Amino acid sequence: MDFESLIEAFAAGIYVLLGFVHFDLWWRDRSDRGPLWIVVAAAGALIVNLTWMAHRTLAGAHERELLVLNHGGVAITTVALYELAAGLARKPVGRLGRALQLAVFAAALLAAFGPSWAVLTPVAAGLLLIGAGARALRSATTRAPGALTFMHCYMFLIASLALDAAREAGLEVIPPDLPVIGFIVLFLGATTAIADRRQREYEELVRLRHDLEELVDERTAELSAANRQLEEMARSDWLTGLPNRRGFLAAVEAEERRSRRSGRPFSVALGDLDHFKRVNDEHGHATGDAVLQAVATAVRGALREQDLVARWGGEELIMLLPETGLAGAVAAAGAVREAVSAVQLAAADKRLAPLTISVGVAEHRPDRSLEATIAAADRALYRAKAEGRDRVAAD
Repeated sequence: MDFESLIEAFAAGIYVLLGFVHFDLWWRDRSDRGPLWIVVAAAGALIVNLTWMAHRTLAGAHERELLVLNHGGVAITTVALYELAAGLARKPVGRLGRALQLAVFAAALLAAFGPSWAVLTPVAAGLLLIGAGARALRSATTRAPGALTFMHCYMFLIASLALDAAREAGLEVIPPDLPVIGFIVLFLGATTAIADRRQREYEELVRLRHDLEELVDERTAELSAANRQLEEMARSDWLTGLPNRRGFLAAVEAEERRSRRSGRPFSVALGDLDHFKRVNDEHGHATGDAVLQAVATAVRGALREQDLVARWGGEELIMLLPETGLAGAVAAAGAVREAVSAVQLAAADKRLAPLTISVGVAEHRPDRSLEATIAAADRALYRAKAEGRDRVAAD
């Protein structure tokens, strides 16, 4: 086997190998037709290669059949290369491209009528290759993934075809089978281009996924913060900023569980501003709201940090006193009463009368419920009111 035949046999093996590899790639991801067009182009190149080897081997036998097959391989290869270039450019094949593709196949069929018709195939194929080159160049200028690599390899193929044409015209110094090398380089370049494009697409998907995860995390954090804010609003009194009845009940239930585990007592104190209705009637509800806000601040300042004061309803404030027996609760209630008495406010029309508060205190016992303890504090408050207000009473 001479050197030229050896090159052609090697090229045939490369075409088959590339065809199988890219068919497997296309089968795994049929959304990308790039590998499929490489399979088709490799099949066309293989037909050209085999028919040329058969032509040399058979020495003139079946010349017409081999010529038609050879031109058919040329048509298949050029059409596939045009489709591949269009796919890398991300642009559909237009009417002119379709016309050129049909022209190449028609020219290949006309080759059966004799050598005078066979010249049409290289002409039509050349025009189609020029169109594919224009698409490759356009996609390379837009920096499409893999397009620059494909364009360089495509230019190498065109150069090898041009040099081979010059050799056929009589320039013997040019080595044979340059198109074979050109097609192998082009197929390898197309493989690299497709791999580069897929890598870019994968990286883009990873980036988009990362951005989406960050967006989801951000929205989740915002939603959690909004939920916390809503939960806080649901447990807070809008006027005084103190916990409301719901917030107090949640805190006292937690304290009851803690007290049951530790065995330490806690107490509840219920306070009610004396003659508060008179403030609203004589000075208006705006002044009444200001009084409630000032009293809430004073009561909160009179208690320990671990104590809790909440608005129970209207002008009533309820206090949770952890780890505090009845005597300590009475002392804490006395401090609250003094803090309220020290509050001084002036209305728009005249100075307010001194503010006072009555407080009822009850220590929680294991043998009764929270509702019973709060009810005991309420009874003590009622007694403090009955005994003249501005005082502390214990149940």
